Order: sequence, then structure tokens, then C-alpha cells
Amino acid sequence: MTGPELYPISQELREKAEHHVRSASPPPLWDGWPVTALTHELQVHRAELVAQNEELQATVTALEYEHRLYHTLYEHAPTAYFTLNNHAYIQSVNQAAEHLLGFDRGQLLDRRFLQFIVPEHRAEFSRLLETFPRPKTAASGQFSVIPCGGGRLEVQVQVLTLPDSPQDQPTFLLTLTNLTPLLTAQETMRTLNATLEDRVRESTQHLQVLAEQFRHQARHDALTGLPNRAAFEEALTLALGELHTRRETFAVLFCDIDRFKQINDSLGHPAGDQVLQELARRLRTVIRPTDHVARLGGDEFAVLLHGVAEQSVVSQSVTRLKGALQVPFAIGSQELLVQVGSGVLLVTTEYRSSEEVLRDVDLALYQAKRGGLANTRLFEPSMRGNCQG
Repeated sequence: MTGPELYPISQELREKAEHHVRSASPPPLWDGWPVTALTHELQVHRAELVAQNEELQATVTALEYEHRLYHTLYEHAPTAYFTLNNHAYIQSVNQAAEHLLGFDRGQLLDRRFLQFIVPEHRAEFSRLLETFPRPKTAASGQFSVIPCGGGRLEVQVQVLTLPDSPQDQPTFLLTLTNLTPLLTAQETMRTLNATLEDRVRESTQHLQVLAEQFRHQARHDALTGLPNRAAFEEALTLALGELHTRRETFAVLFCDIDRFKQINDSLGHPAGDQVLQELARRLRTVIRPTDHVARLGGDEFAVLLHGVAEQSVVSQSVTRLKGALQVPFAIGSQELLVQVGSGVLLVTTEYRSSEEVLRDVDLALYQAKRGGLANTRLFEPSMRGNCQG
């Protein structure tokens, strides 16, 4: 402040000095003498100087306290601080900055901050300083810095210009936040998540395999690998639906092994199991790809013959089956000639359920077994009465 702006302050000091002199000095002995007026004026001026000095000292003390406070906060802040001149040379750093980069303060001061930026980020950092906005605003960016000993640290850099620095020669205050622990933790989390996802995927696939195995086991015979009764009845129900909606005709054949009990009793159950497995294999070889074969239980097997409307076609299938059985079964060291009895049903639209179909084809098989070895019977409605009788 200059000129008139200082007048109120000077006037106040003058009044305080006048009061101080009059209170401390006895009344003048030579009122009106010039020497007395001059002495009084000097005393007042001296009092003014003392008051000004006291106020100045109080201001200096306050400024020194604020400086110490700022220095303490700056020096011991947990965040890394760098002060740069307008050419990006380091003017001051705090302890956190030393700790972050691993250099002593003397190794940092008066060096360009760009030296500590990885080469591929230096141009971007220079542009950040060159295009920096006006004071009291901030800009930031993520950069990689080179610590003592090499390597790199990922940091978030925030840039401020000190308010009192000239706009053409700004002083920059840089705040560096170490992102490496966070990025490392994020990468670790991503790795753990990926590992967990892989394990979940593997477990899911394993469970899917198990579920498929369970579904397969629920629908297939463990000994022969053929579909079981439940699977066959499901296929039969679908075939009935096609018969009633699209007139897709079909036939069903039941067969079981003649004198199978004697095989089990004379050769043992393991030999009987081998006979069942071999019969299942041969049944697969004689049916068409569109047909279904299943083991219903014990020594009883079933075949669903699609697209069959005439007895002659069924007879061809039976002939193929009997031909496949002409070759003896090799069971251990023995060869067995296995024969089967067969019952056949040409399914018509009068059948409404799989139970009705299974009932009548079973009657045909029953009559075939009554007729002797390797016998085949086609179902006739009269068989229902014969069974009841």
C-alpha cells in the first residue's frame, strides 16, 4: 500500500505515539519554544518506530510459524511432493518423495524430473506441463517412473502451479501417488479370478460329465451297454406318437435265450454274463441304424423296428438275427450254440400306450417259448384269450 492507503495506518500510529509520549513524559517546561516542539516530535517519531517494529516483529513471528508449519506438513506428508521450476528442474522434495524413488535428496535436487520418467512417457509429461492451465487449477495423468535400482513404478501425477508464481515462469507442485501396489493387487485379483473361473469351468465340465454319465446309466444297462427298459419305453412312446400323427408304422420284437438257466447253472453266472454281452453285440450288428435295441432285464431283449408295416419285413429281421446266432459263442474255453425265442407285434393305431404294446408282444413271446426252441410267433389277438385261459 502507498500514498493515501497508508494514511489511516500512519494516523493511527501517530495517535498512539502521542498518547504514549504524553503519558510517559512530564509537561514541557518551555511551552511554545521550538526546541521543546522538536523534542516532542522526536519522541513521538521514536514511539512510532517502536510500535512499527513491534508489529513487524509480530508479523515476522507469524510468518516464521506458518513457514515452519508448511515445511513440517510438506516434509512429513505421506504423499510424495516435488516442486519444479518452469524448466521442470526439481527445486525441493519431501521425505515421501525420497522414499518413493529410493534416492537421497541430494540426488534429486537440480535434476530434471523427466529423467525419472520412463522414455515412452516423457513426451506426454512435457505436454502436460506445456499446456498446463492457469494457477489454482490441477491436471493429472498416469505415468511410469524409474526408481533407484531400475525397474518401474506406476504413479498418478497431479500438477498444480503455485499461486504466486509468474504465469510465464510458473513453479509446479507435483503430487505423486504410487499405484503399483493397487495395480499389483488388481492384477493378482484378475489372476485369482481367472484361476477361479478356470476351476469353476473345470468343475462345471466335470459335473456335466458326471451328469451325462448318470443320465446314461439311468437309461442304459450296465452289463451290455444297451438302452434299458426305461429308455426303450420312451422310444416306444415317441414311436406311438409318430404313428398317430404321421402314420409312421413300426413293429416290436421281443426275444430271450433258450435254456439260459442251464447255462448259468452249468457254467456259472460269469459265463452267463458273457453270453448276454455277446448276444447284445450281435443284435447291434443285425439291426438297422434307425432301429432301437434294448435289454429289458434278465435274458430278455427288445427291438423297435421303424417303418415296418408288413410281416415279410419283420421276417427278414428275424432271419438276420437267427443267422447271426449260427456262429457259436466262445465262452472261456468252450463254444456254445445259443438259440433264442422271439415274439413279434405289428403295431397299429389301435394301440394307445406303450403298456398295451409291451403286453401283446410279451404274449407273442410267451407263445413262441411254448412252441419249442428257436421259435418265433407273430402276435394275434386270439393270444389274449389263450393267456387268460
